[in-house]
Amino acid sequence: MITYYFWAGYCGYCKWARREIIEPLMEQGANIEIINCMDNPDKAIRYTVKKIPTLITVDESGKEIKRLERHAINEQSVKTMLGI
Repeated sequence: MITYYFWAGYCGYCKWARREIIEPLMEQGANIEIINCMDNPDKAIRYTVKKIPTLITVDESGKEIKRLERHAINEQSVKTMLGI
């Protein structure tokens, strides 16, 4: 499993969540890939990302398992999503 964090540089909440939640969890070993929607629109389209930030966990075949969007992304919800 891997979790994708979709964000954009113009989004203040995206930057805050990345700095305060996502990157610290990655430093602790969480398998998260950070994807800038502006630089990688194909992947954002593939997973129908309509709101940012969006956090999506997928299985080995790329099938979506779980999703969190926008302000539902907080430390506790992300830890629960990742099983931490």
